[in-house]
Amino acid sequence: ALVQSPILTVSHKKFRRKQVAASELPQAHNDVFKRNTTNEANCLLCTTKSADFDANCSRCGCGCHRLDTCSVLLPGSDGEHTDKRMCNKCVGLFPSKGVFDLWAFENWGGRGVLNKKEKGYYGRACPELRPRLESNSLSVKLKLLRNGGDSNLQPRKLGGLKISLNNTCAVDSIIHLLMIAYCDSDGFREIADTSNSKILQLAVHLVKKGPNAEAYRLRAEALYENLSDACKPVAFGLMGIDCARTPEELLKKLGLPPSVRDHISCSSQYCPAQGRIQDVSYIAVGYDEIQGNVVNLQDTLDHNKVMDSSVCMQPFKETDGVPLTPDVAIQDQEISKNVLCSGINTHNPVSQDIVFLSVAGQHSLVHSKGTEQYVYECQIEECLSAVPATLIIFGKVFFLRGVIAFIPPGNLITRSSKSLGIGHYVAYGRRVGGQWFCLDDLRDTPKAVNANTKVKLDMLFYTKF
Repeated sequence: ALVQSPILTVSHKKFRRKQVAASELPQAHNDVFKRNTTNEANCLLCTTKSADFDANCSRCGCGCHRLDTCSVLLPGSDGEHTDKRMCNKCVGLFPSKGVFDLWAFENWGGRGVLNKKEKGYYGRACPELRPRLESNSLSVKLKLLRNGGDSNLQPRKLGGLKISLNNTCAVDSIIHLLMIAYCDSDGFREIADTSNSKILQLAVHLVKKGPNAEAYRLRAEALYENLSDACKPVAFGLMGIDCARTPEELLKKLGLPPSVRDHISCSSQYCPAQGRIQDVSYIAVGYDEIQGNVVNLQDTLDHNKVMDSSVCMQPFKETDGVPLTPDVAIQDQEISKNVLCSGINTHNPVSQDIVFLSVAGQHSLVHSKGTEQYVYECQIEECLSAVPATLIIFGKVFFLRGVIAFIPPGNLITRSSKSLGIGHYVAYGRRVGGQWFCLDDLRDTPKAVNANTKVKLDMLFYTKF
């Protein structure tokens, strides 16, 4: 006949959270340890009715022996006298649970909790291989500069003058892209931290401290120093600066590091500017050169179609006491009238740490209210995802940080600048991981946008790191 095993009952005694190993107590205290009669059938020492228990159960507190037939070693124990064990009686109460699950219920003042495994990332096979900068850079909460024409902004004091800015969307777009590069590029961060450029210093200040009063003062100071031709007195002690310019014009005057250092050699041995070096603020890529599609950018750069040979056109002057006349150096009669060198220049461009690529369209002359003015037209309209994420520019690999887009006046339905007949520039930053953000100076914070958003491209911004 089958022998029915007795039903095990659970003790309702309150569990003691702090236990002391038996080996740490005097031998006289061993006799007060409770005997676990359930283990007597399996444990050889328990069958002898001995009270010399050398351990106690971490759950019920009953005495037990350091034998597999009497107790189970819990995870996290060192196997010495300070180990933690659980008697077979308590183990039998949870037949469907493993030892790790049994140990999970006890905290022991925080010392008994197992180390949690690092959370997995859905869709990432090897999360440990992610760039370290991804989590750090995206944790920075960026705030944007407001347009100088915002009625809530007050004129900024510079010495004895007050500076009022207007139409700063183009320069703000450049600054916002520099902020993105500062967050996501270690190499660019080192350049910006040691640069004397007021614009770079402003971008660093915005990332670290946000658009506070000092940031707007730095912007007014930088534009007052670099756009002196646009300064006009508005009232006594008040100077107004109209910054309605294209990004290409601004890059020539803002004092940013050059995009390319061009080593030029002229075919004329009499050229006064032989072997000169010229800093180029941006690389101009024509609409026809890339056939109206940014996908062809890499092919255009590989064949050096952006800096092809050109006529020198340098003015002559006397060198080392030898008079140089146009008849000696040139054969072109039209250029001779201007006393300019007609030698053929050969360009050897060397890309620097940051590169601005202009993919702008053309300027067309229109008549408006009895006056003639050039209206900027951007002809390349592409999705943000179509812009190459990496480019090899003159032998160096560069990474896309963002673009500057142009919104024509006809598309500005809700903007006040529509009545002025001018457009609006907006920057789109590409963060680590490929997420795009709209950086509009008519907003306070960046706005996440879809990579399939179509924009009218004007300028692309790349960094080497």
